[in-house]
Amino acid sequence: MLVDIGRQGTLSVKGKVRPDAKHLKTDLAITLNNFDMPGLSGFIESDFGKSIQTGQFNLHSALNISNNKIDSKNKLLIRKLELGDSDQPGKAEKRIGMPVGMALDMLRNNRGDIEMEVPVSGNLDDPDININAIINKALMSSMSTGAMTYAALALQPYGSIILVANLASGMIQDAAKPKLTPIIFTELNEKPGPEMADYIVKIADLMKNSDKLRLRICGVATRIEGEPIAQPQMITTRSGRSVAGEVEPSLVKTDAELLMLGQTRAETVMDMLLQHGIATERLFSCAASIDEARLQAKPRVELLLD
Repeated sequence: MLVDIGRQGTLSVKGKVRPDAKHLKTDLAITLNNFDMPGLSGFIESDFGKSIQTGQFNLHSALNISNNKIDSKNKLLIRKLELGDSDQPGKAEKRIGMPVGMALDMLRNNRGDIEMEVPVSGNLDDPDININAIINKALMSSMSTGAMTYAALALQPYGSIILVANLASGMIQDAAKPKLTPIIFTELNEKPGPEMADYIVKIADLMKNSDKLRLRICGVATRIEGEPIAQPQMITTRSGRSVAGEVEPSLVKTDAELLMLGQTRAETVMDMLLQHGIATERLFSCAASIDEARLQAKPRVELLLD
């Protein structure tokens, strides 16, 4: 079957179907290309309380039904999806656990498109095989495959997600936590500059938009901050002029002092987030560390979403 849909859309279905009510069996390859999505608004407004302003839907699906069970492998590509307002309140946000706009932003790549694989399998009599289940699976799938997240948009120009959470196993490993762009400090300073203070405000706004997010805050000092810096000793001559004399190094900072500096930085950031209304139980400190790199290392506070 080959069908034109709308102005540019095409639907292709190839394979075999046995349409027996008791022994339904299919082995199909389904391809939908360039389908304009605004016409689907009526199907999503009751669930999501949003209309579709623009968007183009593409689907490649291998659908197998046998012995009353479905096994479907689906590749979805949604280009330039934009939602608008609706008079309907929407019910699915509670099941997803976040605003629909935030969920979609988590799916978008750096071109603004949504690209993901969504396997669906189970018993045909199972009521959970529905559109909401597919969307939830899509959200989890997108996070495990490294999609751009809401934080990348909310925290620009300072904050892009470096590593996206791997939720496929149901447990978030430390190495796979979403890691935000760190808060940078000047050397030997315990407080962030104005630009970084603005970044902290944006992090607080991000956390307010989703009360499920928690944040780990880790202070880092650099080895070079602990090294002596040559400083000229000023000498006053008989004529009253001040000139540079012998060079005296500043005191070397011990590891304990550097770790304390890193800890103080983390505490400063945590205090600023608390002042912006983030609850204590959502903020976690970790042991301070010393970055041994000399040329690339920057004094900072690292941030990991949980």
